[in-house]
Amino acid sequence: EGDTGVYAVTVAENEKDREMARERDREGAEGSRRVEKGRLEWFAVRSVCTVSIFATLLGYDIGVMSGALLPLSRDLGFTSTQEEVAVGSLNFVSAVGAIVGGMLYNNLGAVKCTRVAVALYAAGMLLIASSFSFAQVFAGRVVCGLGVGLGFAICPQYIAEISPPAWRGVLV
Repeated sequence: EGDTGVYAVTVAENEKDREMARERDREGAEGSRRVEKGRLEWFAVRSVCTVSIFATLLGYDIGVMSGALLPLSRDLGFTSTQEEVAVGSLNFVSAVGAIVGGMLYNNLGAVKCTRVAVALYAAGMLLIASSFSFAQVFAGRVVCGLGVGLGFAICPQYIAEISPPAWRGVLV
């Protein structure tokens, strides 16, 4: 008699557990639908648009440099090797900036790193614009490259960090 009562209570508890599990599953499915339809906040949109400008910097820089290379070469007397180094140095140095970017991101945070990247890029452009020799152009390209590489390393991480989970893959 005692065994039958214990068995009946155990079956009833198992049914309650199963029903609670089904309820959690239903709530979870509804909750995930709510997340997928989540609102994208204006702050996130503005931040993503601002930070995404770094994705265009490398292309912009290549376009500007290709247009400025002939006048630079003519005015400063570059050899063909110096022209190649002036154009290609940014791409090489960008890799270094990207590697350093991860460490700086961990130490300074995304916002400060973004400011550093913008400052490096602007300083490099000013140095190139005011240069009187190949060494100055090369130094400017190195500084720009560090800024571009730093931006490439930081910006996707920052976008992923500020984006709502439902929009993260789309925005990054």
